[in-house]
Amino acid sequence: MKNILMYTSSFCPYCAIAERLLSEKGFDVIEKIVDKFIDQLEAQLEEKKVTIELNKEAKFLLSEKGFDPVFGARPLARVIQEKIKKPLADKILFGELVNGGHIKITVKNDVFIFDVTEYEKAKEKIV
Repeated sequence: MKNILMYTSSFCPYCAIAERLLSEKGFDVIEKIVDKFIDQLEAQLEEKKVTIELNKEAKFLLSEKGFDPVFGARPLARVIQEKIKKPLADKILFGELVNGGHIKITVKNDVFIFDVTEYEKAKEKIV
C-alpha cells in the first residue's frame, strides 16, 4: 500500500490541464456529450413513446459525476446508466411510464428528480 501514488493535480500535470479545461470551457464539451448520450437513450425509448428532458442543473451534475481528469468523459456512460437509465427502466416497466410519457429530469440537493407526465397528458401539452 505504501507504493500507491494518488493522482491529483499536484502530482499529475495532465490532471491539472484536464481540470483547467473543464473549468474554462470543458462543461460545454461535456454537456454536448451528455446531450449525445441522452439523445441515444431517447431514440431507444421512442418505441415506448417516452421522451426525456434534462434541465441545465441535471446536465451539469451528470457532467460533474461523469468527468474524470484522467479518463475524460469515459465514466459518463456508467453514471448515466446508474443515475438515469436504471430509475427510468423501473418507471417504464412498473411505474408511471408503462404507457409512455414525458420525463423531465431536474436536480435537488445533488439528487436527480424525475417529473413524469403520462403519455396522454404529455400529448395534450404539445397540442
